[in-house]
Amino acid sequence: MISADIAQKVKELEIHTRRLLSGSNIGGYKSRQKGFGFEFDQLRSYQYGDDVRLIDWKSSARTPDNLLVRQYFEERNRTFMICLDLSASTYFGSGDVLKQDVMKQIAGVLSLAAEWGKDKVGLIIFSDQVEKVIPPARGQKHVQKLLTELFSYKQTGKKTDLNVLFDYVASRVAKRSIVFVISDFIADDFEKALKKTLFDKEVIAISCQDRQEEKMSDVGLVWTQDSESDSLVLVNTASKKITSGLQQRLQDQKKILKKSGVDLLSLKAQGQFMHELIMFFQKRMM
Repeated sequence: MISADIAQKVKELEIHTRRLLSGSNIGGYKSRQKGFGFEFDQLRSYQYGDDVRLIDWKSSARTPDNLLVRQYFEERNRTFMICLDLSASTYFGSGDVLKQDVMKQIAGVLSLAAEWGKDKVGLIIFSDQVEKVIPPARGQKHVQKLLTELFSYKQTGKKTDLNVLFDYVASRVAKRSIVFVISDFIADDFEKALKKTLFDKEVIAISCQDRQEEKMSDVGLVWTQDSESDSLVLVNTASKKITSGLQQRLQDQKKILKKSGVDLLSLKAQGQFMHELIMFFQKRMM
């Protein structure tokens, strides 16, 4: 049995999301991956960025001035894998909500959007280990189970290890899956593992940060505790080096993801994430 509080959260999220989905493009998300093994549609001129494996060399030979590629009907039954970071750093919040609360809601919205589009959706909860996996499936009952697990799960690990996540996704998640990684991305040296995942899957990063993680309020000397290592540090919040270091960390994250060709949506825990999420998907549709 789930608690009344969890049941109420799931119900409210479902009602709110379905209302928005009826007038947005989240459910109409299009993958960047062009269909392999799907029903043939037509030949068209090559465009920059097309996969060279789709070039029809015989047809192109008959039109020397025009390189042609095979176009397929878009796959209708896609597979979404939602990867949610529940490490200790996501328990931070300088306002009324924790980063983790917002991240769970984002994961819930994406799950409901997948159901809306009759796609398969699965869930991976991770920290410094893969803690919980719900294999992809479709249907209302499956998504209800996923949402319940999402809001009731209590993590065991503290640190964030994206290498553990990407190694698992690269070897265990189906090819051509669309992988959403919802995290604060407070992790180092994950570029190599990310590239292995990108070999046959599409990755979309959704980064959730608290405003204080970008620029701390000047309140003088403060003892702070690292939520992932439990170490205590005396911090001078007036120091420009603190703000510079925080902003540099965010820039480094963006550089790694951009270099790898991963689209990034950066959200603030205090913001209205639903509007930004919808605008992000509308932009991708264009």
